[in-house]
Amino acid sequence: MAFRAATAKIGVPARGGQLLKLLQGQVDGASPLGFAERCARRLKLHFLAGTAGLPRSYFDDGGDFAVGARAAFGYVASEALPNAITSFKEGSRDPAGVVQEALGSSWAAALTSLEDEGLELAWNVEDITAVELNDVQLIFGMRRSARDLVSDAFCTSFAGHKFVLRGKRRQATARDCFTAHHGATVCADALITAKQTVTLTHRATGEVLAGHFEEAAHHCLRLEAELEGTQPLENESGGGVGGLRFDDSRGWLICDLNGG
Repeated sequence: MAFRAATAKIGVPARGGQLLKLLQGQVDGASPLGFAERCARRLKLHFLAGTAGLPRSYFDDGGDFAVGARAAFGYVASEALPNAITSFKEGSRDPAGVVQEALGSSWAAALTSLEDEGLELAWNVEDITAVELNDVQLIFGMRRSARDLVSDAFCTSFAGHKFVLRGKRRQATARDCFTAHHGATVCADALITAKQTVTLTHRATGEVLAGHFEEAAHHCLRLEAELEGTQPLENESGGGVGGLRFDDSRGWLICDLNGG
């Protein structure tokens, strides 16, 4: 419910206006996964629990992932986004180390554009009422932190997974899941429902220029983690077969909110 909306009359900067709209949430929420997508997700979760070392209950309702996603969303609303201008100055990073630099920098640029016009954006999340796991993606052969992509790297897919391979172009196979010495990346979308208010005010006068209150705003928070490639073991044919383990030291990073 928009209780006041006068942004068209006050010339809100494009970046600031995009962030204002993004924080209001997704109009209809994320589309539910189809049967095939749910089956694919089940296989991915089985892989993460059986091969990458995560507990089998990790992604269950109320499990570790849901608890962490709730905390991450609360941190974004209460700390990361309000302090983005100071936290993500050139060369700086999120003090807590959980927001990817590119995302934080985009927030800082949007808030700076509003500040330059004498405007202030506030996002007040009163309550998080639901957290649900949506899609999960696995990208084998690439970790953001490694920065080891070379000129002959290329992207391909197999069985619903993405692979970044190196060398002569070829089609990925099941074996590449277990010989991914370069590690892998996990992207998991958490669907968040929250009671919230978003307001745009004039800094000098405190006048509310635009606002939006929602009892059940729908958000999609994307979290990213890395799987480290373990030491390959020699098999009978002489090939190296390694494994992948969840990188606990890095944990989950916040890499996107509502596709913004």
